Amino acid sequence: MSRSELANYIRKAAEDELLPAAWEAIMVNHYEDIETEAARAAVVRLFQNKNFCSPDEFKKRLQGIADSLELPVNENTFYYRGGGAGVLQTPILAPGANTVVYEPLRSGSHYDLCRAVESGEQPICEYMKQGLRQSFRVTKSPEYGRLTIHV
Repeated sequence: MSRSELANYIRKAAEDELLPAAWEAIMVNHYEDIETEAARAAVVRLFQNKNFCSPDEFKKRLQGIADSLELPVNENTFYYRGGGAGVLQTPILAPGANTVVYEPLRSGSHYDLCRAVESGEQPICEYMKQGLRQSFRVTKSPEYGRLTIHV
């Protein structure tokens, strides 16, 4: 399913035109594209917590998720736990150890990534390359905007 098709489906859900069979076919699947999967998971979480917001707020949040799916994708963006953490400024050159320069995103995912590295963990980040999900392990952060990674 394309990002645009999923966005259209989410808009139908926002208008309460949701068919149970479509939910089973679309929202139970997991998607290889990180942004598509993050949007699918956000919609599922929103439906699980539907009673905690007004109908107007619920609709607005669904439409926001749908709109975000139609934004251009930056293949240099990398993700931690499904959320955008940074944008690579230098390429990942080869398997093994690499030091990369990146622009941090102001997000909870970047904050969580930094806390994990500071506590001695080696968190796994993901990115898309030529339409395929790839990953790397962060071994340290020698300075702000730089990561030492292992592919």
